[in-house]
Amino acid sequence: MLLSVSSHKFSLANIKILDLPSWLFLFTLFVIKGFDFSVSNNVSLLLLGIFFILSLFRLIYKKFHLKQIILFFLIFLIGIINYFFGGSEAFLFLGISLVTTYGLNPKKILKFGFIILTSCLILSVLGSLIGIIDNEPFEIYREGQGVISRYAFGYTHPNAFHLNFFICSTLFLVIYSRKSNIIFIILLCLLDFIVYYFTKSRTGLIICLFSYLLFYLIKRFRTFRWIYASFSPLILLIVILVPFVLGLLYRKIDLVYKINDLLTGRIYYINYLISNFNVPLFGSTIYNEFVNFDSGFVTLLYQAGLFAFLIFVFMLFKTIFLLLKRGEYSLIFVLTIFAIYGITEAFYQSITANISLFLFLYLFYNYNHGRKIKYVKRNNTIS
Repeated sequence: MLLSVSSHKFSLANIKILDLPSWLFLFTLFVIKGFDFSVSNNVSLLLLGIFFILSLFRLIYKKFHLKQIILFFLIFLIGIINYFFGGSEAFLFLGISLVTTYGLNPKKILKFGFIILTSCLILSVLGSLIGIIDNEPFEIYREGQGVISRYAFGYTHPNAFHLNFFICSTLFLVIYSRKSNIIFIILLCLLDFIVYYFTKSRTGLIICLFSYLLFYLIKRFRTFRWIYASFSPLILLIVILVPFVLGLLYRKIDLVYKINDLLTGRIYYINYLISNFNVPLFGSTIYNEFVNFDSGFVTLLYQAGLFAFLIFVFMLFKTIFLLLKRGEYSLIFVLTIFAIYGITEAFYQSITANISLFLFLYLFYNYNHGRKIKYVKRNNTIS
């Protein structure tokens, strides 16, 4: 009942000529993320810019409703203001990516992203093992552990490598796993521990284990699947509120101090932000020298600004309700699990790192919201 992603096969033969620039844009974007390159370097910007411009020709043949136009306009308006006056580019790039891929099937985007990101991950590991890619250890001090060595396999940081492993392994489950096989889940958990042995990313380890367990429960138990899907909007609300609530309670509850130590000071920085700075209306990077941004929704609010935060959250909840109406339980899992990861990592607002944001494309679909979902039993899936 969970899976429907795998029924949407990605094939080069199925790509229309007008859609080719959009897929090349995605290919470039996923390669940048897969090898942890900078999206801001000249080569990346040139390639992405060319494919973005070429993709605009296909929009001539697309139909837009007034609500779609207004939403695109707001995203671009706030994104442009954020970029030119606040120095924050994430929200503008979100708009560019959604326009470039407008009309593409989000399920095919997820599958295409999995193929590219996994290929890059494997090549990075192999390149590190044979010495082509530099894999010098990151040495850091941790309370109670002393100096530890962490490996990034060519990525800018060990956390970035573990994030890519999380993306690839989670998408693999969603796209290809047909049965609730506990042995396979255990094998993935063991692989996660192996990755942790090198990266020492505690948040990466925990969120991967949680993702695998949650996926197994959703696949294995129909009642749990229904409950999880039904309460997914509430889950998103809790996920958004948790970092802010912890930040407010930092100096009031001893338990929060212990959680802060586990999260290497993240809650302290949130508390410092909330206590000393006003929320900007538009994007800003003036706080970067004072705090370490390591929470997705806090980063969204203080770096992208209040207006971007409100529109982003609106899109997030609108998407989850649309997925509920369509019976897309696998995509609900994807959207919520990335949001949960975003509690402790700043990547959440960036579509470069957060592939689940391509599910926002459902907001621009032209379909009957009241249509009935056709359920077809096939290997315990819904298509």
